[in-house]
Amino acid sequence: MGGLAGSLAHFKAKICQVTRFQRLRRWQPSHARSKGDSGLKSYHPRMVRLSKIYTKFGDSGQTMLGDGHTVSKTSPRVAAYGDVDEANSSLGIVIASVQLGRKPPLNKSSSEEADAPLVGAIAQELLRIQHDLFDVGADLCVPIEPHETPASRLRITQQQVDRLESAIDKFNEPLKPLDSFVLPGGTLLAAHLHVARTTTRR
Repeated sequence: MGGLAGSLAHFKAKICQVTRFQRLRRWQPSHARSKGDSGLKSYHPRMVRLSKIYTKFGDSGQTMLGDGHTVSKTSPRVAAYGDVDEANSSLGIVIASVQLGRKPPLNKSSSEEADAPLVGAIAQELLRIQHDLFDVGADLCVPIEPHETPASRLRITQQQVDRLESAIDKFNEPLKPLDSFVLPGGTLLAAHLHVARTTTRR
C-alpha cells in the first residue's frame, strides 16, 4: 500500500507545486441536488490523469516521497499516509453504503425515512473530509523544510481544521450526552462508521 500511496501522493504533490489554487481536492459538482433529495452530489475531478498505476520503483522495499527523497516503506511517514489512505477508503465504504441505502426497500421504516436528510448531510460532509484527507496525504509525503516559504507546498490549514470541528459540533449538538460507552455496531452503516473511526484514531 505504501508504494501505491506514495506514488499517488508524489504525483499530487508535484502538481500542487505549480499553483496553490489548483488543488486536487477542489472537485466540482456536476449537478445541483434537488430539494428534498438526501443523496450525494456527483463530483468529478478537474485535473487528474493517471496512465500507469504501478511503477515497480518500490519492489526493493523503497518508495519516493513527494520531494524526491527515497525512504524505506517501513518509514513512519509512509505508514502515516498509508493509514490516512486506509481511513479515506473506510469513509468511501460509508458513502457507498449511504448511496446503496437510497434504494427504497419494501420494509423501510418511517424512522429511516425521517433520518434520510440527516444521513445525506453527514455523507456529504464525509465526502468533503475525503478531499481533505487527500490533502493530508500530500502534506505528509513532503517533509517540512526548515525555511519553507508559506503556501509554497500543499499543507493542511487551520481553516480546514476549524471547518471540521464546526461540522462535528453541528451534528453533535442535538444529541443527548452519553452516559456509557457505545458498542461498535448497531446498523450496518453505523458499523462502517465505527471502522472508519477506529482507523482514524490510529
